[in-house]
Amino acid sequence: MKSVDINLTSIEVKAEVRPLRCSWTVEMATDLNSFHGLDPSVFEKSMRRETRREKIKNIFNNVKP
Repeated sequence: MKSVDINLTSIEVKAEVRPLRCSWTVEMATDLNSFHGLDPSVFEKSMRRETRREKIKNIFNNVKP
């Protein structure tokens, strides 16, 4: 029987939290509104609100009593 040599290596994977960034073009806003019925400004406000909630949640989770 023939032998098989296998070399294994490991790579460390690290996850990081990064701020969400986006930019809109007029065409993208029009497509979003026509296909999904969403107004980009309302979507942007809700994303900001969600980001603020996450920041506040992280602050309270990191405070030790």
